[in-house]
Amino acid sequence: MKGQSAIEYLTTYGWALLFIIIVVGVIISMGITNANRYQTAECTIQPELSCISYMVKDGDHYNIIMNLSNGLGFNITLSHPVGTARDSLGGTGIVDISEGGPNLKPGDSALLKINMDSSAIPGNYVVVYFTLNYTDELGIPHQTSGRIRGHVRG
Repeated sequence: MKGQSAIEYLTTYGWALLFIIIVVGVIISMGITNANRYQTAECTIQPELSCISYMVKDGDHYNIIMNLSNGLGFNITLSHPVGTARDSLGGTGIVDISEGGPNLKPGDSALLKINMDSSAIPGNYVVVYFTLNYTDELGIPHQTSGRIRGHVRG
């Protein structure tokens, strides 16, 4: 009798343990526990220089296209190159104008391109810190910094 109850006990709890292991395996394989899935994408600069939109594109040397809008209330002139960048992968890059002129009136925007020297895999999450250099109407130079966090697109 004792042997039979021991076998029944082990069988019952064995099936329950096997079920729990299968459920945990399915949850892990679905990627629900991947922390990158829950990180928010963002592009932040100083309040009046806004990043309207951006895209991180993959490649041997990935790049970022960013739409910069002048909300400062006065004309600015972007430097050439506009700035520098570094990422969470240990790479560095150059920020330059892709489309639009270096002179931005209030409300104007320009497309900036950040060319990085490191590679990124599609679907991975990167964080890029960058600086922007510009001069105001009076010829006074300014430097501001920003951050882009996002998923790499293929």
